[in-house]
Amino acid sequence: MIEPNRKKSVKREMKIMEKLDHPNIAKLYEAFESPKQVFLIMEYVNGGSLHGYLKMKPNRQMPELEAKFLWRQVVQAIYYCHQRNVTHRDIKLENILLDETKTVAKLIDFGFSTCIPHERKVKIFCGTPSYMAPEIVSKSEYSGPPADIWALGVLLFALLCGKFPFKG
Repeated sequence: MIEPNRKKSVKREMKIMEKLDHPNIAKLYEAFESPKQVFLIMEYVNGGSLHGYLKMKPNRQMPELEAKFLWRQVVQAIYYCHQRNVTHRDIKLENILLDETKTVAKLIDFGFSTCIPHERKVKIFCGTPSYMAPEIVSKSEYSGPPADIWALGVLLFALLCGKFPFKG
C-alpha cells in the first residue's frame, strides 16, 4: 500500500463499498489502515466462489433453473449498483461468492468499480478479457452500465454452457 496509485484505488473501493447495502453484495463492515496495509473487515461468505462451484458440476454446466436462480441475484445486485451510479466493471464467476447452502450469491471485488454518472463515458481498459464488452476491447469510450450488462450475459452463458462465448 506504499504505492500512491494502489492506495488511491483501494480508498475508492472502500468509499464505494461503504455506501452499498444489498443482500447480494458482500458487506464491508469496517476498514482501517496501517502504514503499509489496508484491512477490510467484510461479511463472511463461506460457500466458495461461483467459479469453484461450477467446476464441480458435470461439464461445468448448471441446470437452467439453478443458473437462473443464482444469476438473478447477481442481476439484482448490479441493478442496485447502477441505481447508485456504481459500475462494477469486473463481473465474473470468481467475483461471486456463495453461502454454504449454495443458494445465496454475493458480489465482491469492487476494485475496478467507478462511481460516476452513467451518461459520462470513460476509456479505461479494465476487467477480465473473457467478460469484456466489445467497446472496452476496442478501446473506445463507453458507458459503464452497458459493459456490466454485457458481462452479465457472458456470465449466464458460462453458467449454462460451461464455457465462454468468446476467447479472452
